[in-house]
Amino acid sequence: MDLREDKHWTYGALTMLANARGQRLFLAWAPVQTDKTKESMAEIDKDLRGILADHPATDAELARVKASETLRLPGSRETIDRVMSSIGDLVEYDLPEDYYQTTPEKCARWRWPISKRPPRSGSSGSSDLGSGG
Repeated sequence: MDLREDKHWTYGALTMLANARGQRLFLAWAPVQTDKTKESMAEIDKDLRGILADHPATDAELARVKASETLRLPGSRETIDRVMSSIGDLVEYDLPEDYYQTTPEKCARWRWPISKRPPRSGSSGSSDLGSGG
């Protein structure tokens, strides 16, 4: 929003986590004016570092992430191609068979701040934003 609405350097920016086994690739993407590339990269860096420091995500921002992860699930396997792709993801990423059924429940437990390590065994619920998918 900073690059788009405050600075007017782009029509939009996005971030995403690529599917992977183990560590996942985090991508930040923003097509910006050529003459504002350096400044845009500095702003993105500042914003991302701020999330883990003095500007954590708001409850509304976390709610958007949860909605993005869960609201797309109901219609995500309506064609045979999508069913096959989902099965492929289960196999490729070694996901549990109930992954798609349990993702909404896991997302509902996400909390800020993000834990930098996995929860101890026996703990009730996870505070790790990355847990559950």
